[in-house]
Amino acid sequence: MAKKVIDDECLNQFVSSLMERGYTVVAPRKEGRRIVYGEVETGADFLREYRNPQNSPKNLLFPRREEMLSFTDDGEVIEVVPDEAKTVLLGVRPCDAMAVTHLDTIFNWDYGDVYYNRRRRNTILIGLACNTPDPTCFCTSLGNGLGPHQKEKVDMMLTKLEEGSYLVEAVSKAGEELLSLITCGVQGKPSHDAKALELKERAEKMITKRLDVDKTFKVLDENFDSDYWKDVARKCIGCGICTYLCPTCYCFDIQDEGTSRFRFWDSCQFSLYAKHATGHNPRDQRFKRYRNRVYHKFVYFKKNFDAILCVGCGRCKIYCPMKVDIFKIVSEAEVNVVNLGRGEASE
Repeated sequence: MAKKVIDDECLNQFVSSLMERGYTVVAPRKEGRRIVYGEVETGADFLREYRNPQNSPKNLLFPRREEMLSFTDDGEVIEVVPDEAKTVLLGVRPCDAMAVTHLDTIFNWDYGDVYYNRRRRNTILIGLACNTPDPTCFCTSLGNGLGPHQKEKVDMMLTKLEEGSYLVEAVSKAGEELLSLITCGVQGKPSHDAKALELKERAEKMITKRLDVDKTFKVLDENFDSDYWKDVARKCIGCGICTYLCPTCYCFDIQDEGTSRFRFWDSCQFSLYAKHATGHNPRDQRFKRYRNRVYHKFVYFKKNFDAILCVGCGRCKIYCPMKVDIFKIVSEAEVNVVNLGRGEASE
């Protein structure tokens, strides 16, 4: 695939070229004190030095609230579908790109979700390699080649070689088409590839958290009823922020409001989430709900799709008001299951 090396001004020109061709460009940008994925008006709005934004690409592809259909007084049903707006999601870290791959699987599992798929097929991903992973990151342990410089899940990849210099690589056919819009810069050389490889290896060494996901799967699968889950869930207050900021959590509810039907995010951490119409609630206690979150990421999804649903981005710990640490919980599960007993975690 083709490669170029560009500077910041050239990158800004590239963003302008995308907008001139009708693309909405969404990228990491400042919003008050926060860094979020949001629409940018100029290339200069695109932040190039940041840890993961607070939100994730999930917000773009699977909005927090969306209208599905409406009703008229005479009984007509009017389906509401997303428009065909072309979008470039710029500056996506590899963990978030992997999360989009998981969402692609989820929303096309037993049927194709028209709302998600319409947005997805009109979205191009441009990644930005992660040269300085955050201390909370553990992406390299989660399989499928995931790492701070993984480029297989995006259409185009940017790697910052040094201050104001970026290696741009087309990964897909859509990426090649976008690369042709870049008329500035120089052609990539082997020396640029060597520098990118050096940065990749250095970034991987910076990630010191390690997890054996196959071993973790076995330990969790065999200890569902352990008293360990009561112990680790004590700090959780059930606010649901972990699920809302997680780039792979996808649970939703559907309700009618007036003459419209809406789909909106839900969370397995809420007490009413699993409650039946009969009044029975199989997850009537907080530890059961937190256990479900852990098992969904590391057991259930692996059984169904042979992949781990966590991408190691660290958002759930960073923004949790109680600093509940899912990495610590799963990495210490084996020894603590023994210490606390395999028990009967049902009360």
